Amino acid sequence: MIRVDASATIGAGHVMRCLALGQAWQNAGGDVTFAYAKILESIADRVRREGFELANIDCEIGSEIDAKQLLRVTHDRQADALVIDGYRFSVNYHQMLQESSFTTLAIDDHGHLPEYRMDFVLNQNLGASSDLYPNVAPHTELLLGTEFTLLRQEFTNASHPDKANSDEFRILVTLGGADPDNILDIVAEALTKLADSNLRFRLISGTLNDNHDNLVASVQADSRFEVVRHVDGMSDAYEWADFAVCAGGSTNWEMCCFGIPRVVIVLAENQELIAEALQDQGIALNVGDTKGLSVDSLCDIIESTISNTDFLESSARIARATVDGRGAQRVVQRIRESKSSVNKSAPQLGLRPATYEDWRILLEWRNDPETRSASRQSKSVTETDHCQWLKTILACDANQMMIAEVNGQPVGTVRLDGTDPSVISWTVAPNCRGKGYGKQMVKLMIRNTDRRINAVARTSNLGSCRIAIAAGFRITKSDQEWTEFTYVPERTND
Repeated sequence: MIRVDASATIGAGHVMRCLALGQAWQNAGGDVTFAYAKILESIADRVRREGFELANIDCEIGSEIDAKQLLRVTHDRQADALVIDGYRFSVNYHQMLQESSFTTLAIDDHGHLPEYRMDFVLNQNLGASSDLYPNVAPHTELLLGTEFTLLRQEFTNASHPDKANSDEFRILVTLGGADPDNILDIVAEALTKLADSNLRFRLISGTLNDNHDNLVASVQADSRFEVVRHVDGMSDAYEWADFAVCAGGSTNWEMCCFGIPRVVIVLAENQELIAEALQDQGIALNVGDTKGLSVDSLCDIIESTISNTDFLESSARIARATVDGRGAQRVVQRIRESKSSVNKSAPQLGLRPATYEDWRILLEWRNDPETRSASRQSKSVTETDHCQWLKTILACDANQMMIAEVNGQPVGTVRLDGTDPSVISWTVAPNCRGKGYGKQMVKLMIRNTDRRINAVARTSNLGSCRIAIAAGFRITKSDQEWTEFTYVPERTND
């Protein structure tokens, strides 16, 4: 059961990302119902086309009656899990749901509540951290960061064509479904001032935009423009685009999957953290909120950004490494595991110090072809050289080399050297990749550190890049061959 609303003021973004969660639940063999108090008919049609049911909660959004009706509908449909997405659900509302027998999840963006009591809190945004949630119930599990980004199948199944050979440079503009402040007009006028005839502009005004006709009239004399009101699938627009001007909402995670560099305009308070994190990570240029945003300044920003080829190339690489499109599946897996007593009692990953007796398995992992292809030294290592290296590492007290284990079985290794700043490296056992062990062991290794830590991974090794980002590292440098990361503990003054 997914409780979510959509209107001209609320927007459609909450429903659209919940569709991704619904698709993943459906693909795992489950049924999905969307419960709403307000919904646009066009959005309701989209929900039905996905094969989901709709249930009306006829009351004030977020009220006690809302929670009671939701629980009754959820019980009637014999649901296993209950998801809510919206900013009008209070702590008391959360508490009423949590006291039920259902597994509960709240989708959140900026930690706006004083307390969280659900079984899961999901914040899919770049830079999301536990600091946003200082007051959570002991049983609450936080699902934080872009490894849990909810992307619909239209994006994860897209073809991602190569656009390098096109003579045109195509700019997509999308600011949401309504645009009540007519910011699209400012963007459109700024684009008209760009002189390059090879530029192409596609403006998506949205089905709720009352200013659509005026917008079309304002640019109709410039053949470079195309204004679209209704879009069935955004993946076609993302495949078309070389660059984007967008708001600071969840659209950004869809664009990351397509590697689109962009300029971000903050249209709401809850978008500020997203826009700042995108700029910090080198994915986008954050122009801030709309106060003082002028046509001329925006034109200058766009012109300078699209002419910066180094930024365009690095932004595309970093964006693709940030979002892999499997977030919805990961969330569904966590929910389903919480319903299983077997999985609830399953042992957690732990770290133990490496010893010389581990030399054989460490050599096997080191000489694995995939491991070698991701390393600076890609040649196989001999047994003699490996054993001598291991003795040297273990003899230095400043080095920390750990073996990650699950149920007593080694699943990987992580090493933190004694330099300042420290350098961290890790290897996941070939037969254990894709299970989340890499992120877990890196997080365990750095959780009590008070030092700056650096890491480096091949840019093409998206798995290692995503492990670093998920563990809290920030990209400091990236080229076509190598991407460098830095982790700075929040308790330092660096």
